[in-house]
Amino acid sequence: MSNISKLICGLLALGNTAAPAAAQSVSFVARREIDTGGVNRWAAVGDFNGDGTPDVAIAQPDAVLVLIGNGDGSFQPAVSFAVGQYPCGVVVGDFNGDGVADLAATNCSSNEVAVLLGSGDGTFVLADSFSVGRLPCAIAVGDFNGDQIQDLVVANEDSNDLSILLGNGDGTFSACSSIAVGQFPTSVAVGDFNRDGAQDLVVANANSNNIAVLLGNGDGTFREPQFLTGHATPSSVAVCDLNGDGWEDLAVANRDSNDVSVLLGNGDGTFQPPRNFNAGSLPSAVAVGDINGDGVPDLVVADMDSRFDPISAHFGNGNISVLFGQGDGIFQPPMTVAVGNEPQFVALDDFNRDGIVDLAVVNHGTVSVLLGNGDSGFRVAPQIPVGRHPYCIEVGDLNLDGWEDLVITNDDEANEGVSVFLGNGDGSFGPPQRLNVGSFANCVTLGDFNGDGVPDLAVVRYFPANEVTVLLGNGDGSFRTAGVVPAGTRPVRAVVGDFNLDGFQDLVVITERELLLLLGNGGGSFSRELLIVGADVNSVAVGDFNRDGVPDLALSLAYPQNLVQVLLGNGDGSFRSRQTIEVGHQPFDITVADFNLDQAEDLVVANYWIGTISVMLGNGDGSFQAPLNFDSGGLDPSAIRVGDFNCDGIPDVALSDGGHGEWDETDTVSILLGNGDGTFQRAQSFAAANPALHLAVGDFDRDGRLDLAVANFHTETISILINNTTH
Repeated sequence: MSNISKLICGLLALGNTAAPAAAQSVSFVARREIDTGGVNRWAAVGDFNGDGTPDVAIAQPDAVLVLIGNGDGSFQPAVSFAVGQYPCGVVVGDFNGDGVADLAATNCSSNEVAVLLGSGDGTFVLADSFSVGRLPCAIAVGDFNGDQIQDLVVANEDSNDLSILLGNGDGTFSACSSIAVGQFPTSVAVGDFNRDGAQDLVVANANSNNIAVLLGNGDGTFREPQFLTGHATPSSVAVCDLNGDGWEDLAVANRDSNDVSVLLGNGDGTFQPPRNFNAGSLPSAVAVGDINGDGVPDLVVADMDSRFDPISAHFGNGNISVLFGQGDGIFQPPMTVAVGNEPQFVALDDFNRDGIVDLAVVNHGTVSVLLGNGDSGFRVAPQIPVGRHPYCIEVGDLNLDGWEDLVITNDDEANEGVSVFLGNGDGSFGPPQRLNVGSFANCVTLGDFNGDGVPDLAVVRYFPANEVTVLLGNGDGSFRTAGVVPAGTRPVRAVVGDFNLDGFQDLVVITERELLLLLGNGGGSFSRELLIVGADVNSVAVGDFNRDGVPDLALSLAYPQNLVQVLLGNGDGSFRSRQTIEVGHQPFDITVADFNLDQAEDLVVANYWIGTISVMLGNGDGSFQAPLNFDSGGLDPSAIRVGDFNCDGIPDVALSDGGHGEWDETDTVSILLGNGDGTFQRAQSFAAANPALHLAVGDFDRDGRLDLAVANFHTETISILINNTTH
């Protein structure tokens, strides 16, 4: 258990008289994946540079990585410190008494503990190494002889013992003493189980299937271990007062029984029989903290079972399980949150300094940072299967029941075409209704093409059909085919507007090399395919940029042009060029909003290859100011939407991060909160699935707050992110 977990537990134990909690939902924002470039085993949290912001140290096979926190939940690039052969455990302490955080790491190959003394600026110096038992892994800090100097305890998995290293106060340690425990001790934690003021130890013995409790004598020695049985490969143990009686209890992650055991302490060094709670699959680590802010300890369990998908040839995301406590030692069924591959360890702290507990989860090759829910949070909802290669997603009330529904295209050779999901009004959706429009349905657009007040669909199919299929809504969520309209060569997407002011909705269609206008006839059919521009267009948005009541167009022009072009409408279906603006590398999706609240429409475009957005403030006469550029919070933003996500009356921006192509591992959505003057706050990132290509905005649970739906291409799901913003 990390030191911060023990601190949180200590605070919770004071005066805890909370009533049993009602059922909770997991609520985290900003799952940020930090690539650490190696196999991670363990993490520890401390303030390594004295700025008051928690930092993270990670044990890897060849070094200890240090991530310095920025105070907003993000971290500076990792710095590596060599500590010896194969460090697998790391802990934070002040071993030379200078008030600066130091590190101690176990080296599994050399059977040593390496001590790195902190310099106070985030750097460390290797001071010395000390011999311990065979295959040392888990490590913890305590004061076992009562001299106010920090000592170390190490669990040695191969020699089946503990090594006690008594500190000398100058960063060195006396020769270790050994205490035999069970077979393959994998985790060790410190507590005072009999309340005598002397620190005690608890050890998880994975191969003995038991827990060893060693009561301290206060002089650095310990009594014979007491063994607590009934565990199936215990992999991790944490100490906290879980029922509020002032006595320390135990939480044990049992890998082979897929549960967590809670052993309530009697205050005399003995414990009650374990109560077991389901905790996912292959639980590898357990940590304790108040996740939902009710004053009651909760459990967070890392689930190592990340399964390989032979179809996509990727390992899936792992999970953590959160078990909310009731204050009496009983825990609610687990709620799961997606993290990286094979999560191994969990550390808790307040990484963005908002007073809410956050998580750092150590995965295979990454660290997942999950910020506790704040004023602009989204909770991670279950993934909804939608068929092969979901690509484009839109929102509308398709059955006129007042609840928002989803429509998704499946960009695949299978004839799955379009899927309609009718909303239940609580953030969940009914089973899919398949609309077979043929293969490779690339994009869908909502409109009312026959003027009956019922939403209709225009489905763009780019290969081999080169056409738009028009589906007229029946008002109950079902659709009938009205016709098929040829649409140039390889059409990819369309937008709706009345461009000739005849009262009928028209379509502007992006094709491989040109932009076309299809004029609506008012009955659901279209005619007169008109060329607007013969350029390589990535995206188009509709607005009224000169405030003359005639729809205008803004185009993002693909690499190597890297431009935004503004076309003012003439009201007869024709357009004239007004302005061309140079923006970032490979501008992709573009949309319209009034970001500085001056009643003139502005533009924002996602720059796909450089991870930025460009904001162009409108002058109200059809011209725009030079672009303002902001970090998008992702590698390659592919889709951009606008909404007021924090309920302050100012437009914000949501971005999906498509990564470097459809098979990348990128799986986040970013939110940039607007300041009301055309500028934006630092991006916050939220977990979806990979790759998150397109997204849509709607109020899916009818609480007045805008939620997000994200189409995840190769995981064949939709992520629903429900907005938890506090009004």
